[in-house]
Amino acid sequence: GEGLPGQVFSQAKPVWMANVSEDAEFIRAKAAGEVGLKAGFALPVLSGKEVVAVLEFFSVDALPPGERLLEVMEQIGTQLGRAIERKRAADALRESEANLQKAQRIAHLGSWEMEIATGRSEWSDEFFRICGFEPGAFEPTAEMGFTIIHPDDREAASKAVTDAIERNEEYRIEKRIIRPDGAVRHVLSQGELVNDEQGNPVKLTGTFLDITPQK
Repeated sequence: GEGLPGQVFSQAKPVWMANVSEDAEFIRAKAAGEVGLKAGFALPVLSGKEVVAVLEFFSVDALPPGERLLEVMEQIGTQLGRAIERKRAADALRESEANLQKAQRIAHLGSWEMEIATGRSEWSDEFFRICGFEPGAFEPTAEMGFTIIHPDDREAASKAVTDAIERNEEYRIEKRIIRPDGAVRHVLSQGELVNDEQGNPVKLTGTFLDITPQK
């Protein structure tokens, strides 16, 4: 609450001082007078209702408050605040994704999704590892996901997915996969449908748990 930036920080609104070198509220008045500063203006940078920064501006002329300038600078502060919000959101998302990847690695639990119309798929890093591939080694597709299933389990796996789409319901199935080195792994695959606004299924999303140790 002290000084020009302190007032702005506590009040969350711009403050204008016509002559900071003579204003008792400006705790750096002596230093300002020595370098010839007069008018002082500061505005808050807001993220929601939180003041995340205070910007100060000074002039060598003693000037009365400029209402138009105050409005313009307040808008600039608002835009800067939104930029900070976006940065915070991006940082939080990256941290969340990193934690998710760590949790999946510890639990040997992969996640996936597939567009029903195109077969275009996305696999998490742990999904790649369970299947014996380096994360991001290739662009996954529904066809690729099907070829890694053990031949004896493909029909049941295909039927589970088809039934889930036709009945618009979740599915859960145990199956075997064959890694590139020939190793066989037992997995529990679960999925659910994502529908569009009309209720039509457009995507399957789910998890892929390595249960080989239990087997």
